[in-house]
Amino acid sequence: MKFNYLGRNPGVRELFRLVTATQEDSVASTGIDIEPEANEGSAPDGAANRLVEQVKGQAGGLSELAFAKAGEFADGRKQDAVQKLGIVVEVIRDLADGAGDQFGSGVGGLVHRGGDVVETVAQSLDRQSVGDMVDGARSLITRHPGVAIGVASIAGLLIGRIAKAGMRQPVAGKVPFEMEAAA
Repeated sequence: MKFNYLGRNPGVRELFRLVTATQEDSVASTGIDIEPEANEGSAPDGAANRLVEQVKGQAGGLSELAFAKAGEFADGRKQDAVQKLGIVVEVIRDLADGAGDQFGSGVGGLVHRGGDVVETVAQSLDRQSVGDMVDGARSLITRHPGVAIGVASIAGLLIGRIAKAGMRQPVAGKVPFEMEAAA
């Protein structure tokens, strides 16, 4: 028996066929109600419409869960970055002290100011939430799209060069292709 609504939507038709082909108790365990209600027109069309709406609702819930997990992951990575920047600040300050002793206070002062800049970046990163950083990036992109395209192009170029250089490194015990041909 073919239904007009189900015939026009192959994905819904297949989903409806799978649900109706299963045993009643296994369908009940999924939490999806496929019984038609009296006010929904013909029984199969109403059940399919409700089933589609339930699947959409569950997919929306899953996407919210995925975004929440991604946010938690990003927050964890942000905290790791802040800790690592703190270590970098300590190293820069130690270098500044050494540079000041070895090359004079002017050089040591410059290196100290560089450490202060890194510390300011770390503090700013620590104060802002990931959502605030994303919103800031979005507003910067909308205000200055040319700069955003330029930065993305340079970043892509650098990533490509790094990947290309990584592919050229010889494997332990093997000679690169260019060297084999020359030998």
